[in-house]
Amino acid sequence: ELGLGDGVVKTALAGAALCKCDLVTLMVGELPELQGEMGTAYALAQGVSADVATVIAEHYQPRGADDPTAPSDAAALVALAARFDTLVGCFAVGQVPTGAADPLALRRAALGVLRTVLDKGWELSLSAAVASAYAAYSGVKLDADVGETSDKLLAFFKQRLRGLLEQEVAVGAVDACLAAQADRPQDVALRARALAQIDPGVRALAGEVFKRAANIAKDAPEGEPVAPGEVAADVHVTERALFAAFAELRQAVGAAHQSRDYPSALGAIAGFAPVLGRYFDDVLVMADDPRVRDNRLKLMRQIHRTCSAIAHFNVLAG
Repeated sequence: ELGLGDGVVKTALAGAALCKCDLVTLMVGELPELQGEMGTAYALAQGVSADVATVIAEHYQPRGADDPTAPSDAAALVALAARFDTLVGCFAVGQVPTGAADPLALRRAALGVLRTVLDKGWELSLSAAVASAYAAYSGVKLDADVGETSDKLLAFFKQRLRGLLEQEVAVGAVDACLAAQADRPQDVALRARALAQIDPGVRALAGEVFKRAANIAKDAPEGEPVAPGEVAADVHVTERALFAAFAELRQAVGAAHQSRDYPSALGAIAGFAPVLGRYFDDVLVMADDPRVRDNRLKLMRQIHRTCSAIAHFNVLAG
């Protein structure tokens, strides 16, 4: 999933096989804060390579909000695996934090996952990781199936990701991007940071316009709209302009989404918003002619779908 090299994976597997061994020693039993540290010392004393031994200590990072994430890729990989194993296992048997109660420190585990992914810039799918961790419980009786476990855990991650990102990005921008897609934290962060760079006034204007488009799109039929001239003889100049502008927008957003050039995509959307606003001033979407009405509704649906892949701009309008 992460595209890491064979050497990193080999080191991570070796470190994962040893990373909890020191928990049964008298030393760690007496001094729990030495978990991982003692494991590293024991491993080095027994001839384990330094890169593998280091994984044993580093995979516990971050231990808290002020602790850095694991420096090495191998340790970070084991850190993710260990936390996903804990989170999935607990959620699958109903051990979900409620209110302030979180005896198993699952909120801290989820934040550890998110901080690690963001610090490394890794393009990780949370749902894929959850499914993989759940599959590792094969043969173990769990209370919830993979679908229920995933739904609850992804909502849990979404809340934690919101809290992390709103420390650096306006909460409205974070919410708009989370509403579009919250499965890949790194992608959410990139989109939210780009959206936050747009002038607040422009964001608000776009939000109002796209909120109207989103409301209309709810009743729209599926399908591609055709050029307005194909369904009506008399077409307002604003309607022709919108159809042409949307063709350009779709191409720009598609290209920017592929390259993750979100500033370009959002710039194109911001430039499109006034065109859409003029359209609403000049044209009645719910026309009497059913062919014209359906074509306009289809256009609204496609506009909403295209722009919502980046962010749900209607969220910005409240």
